[in-house]
Amino acid sequence: MQTSVIDKYIKGELESRGYEKNIENYEKILQEIETEIGSDRLELFKRITKITQYAKALQRLNQAKALKEKFLNSIDRDF
Repeated sequence: MQTSVIDKYIKGELESRGYEKNIENYEKILQEIETEIGSDRLELFKRITKITQYAKALQRLNQAKALKEKFLNSIDRDF
């Protein structure tokens, strides 16, 4: 399950950034994540867990941003 969360997140990043969906770009995004959170030196299970938690946190953040934007747009239409 954890790897599917990571995969879904990275595929979403590829799409949102407009990158071609290939292994090189997938690895590039994964490396960016690992560099940012410092997971590249951890044991495999801890590494996957940390990346999964990061992806879930960013997904929640993006959902909150989308809701905020939707709310702000609805207020603008009302005035």
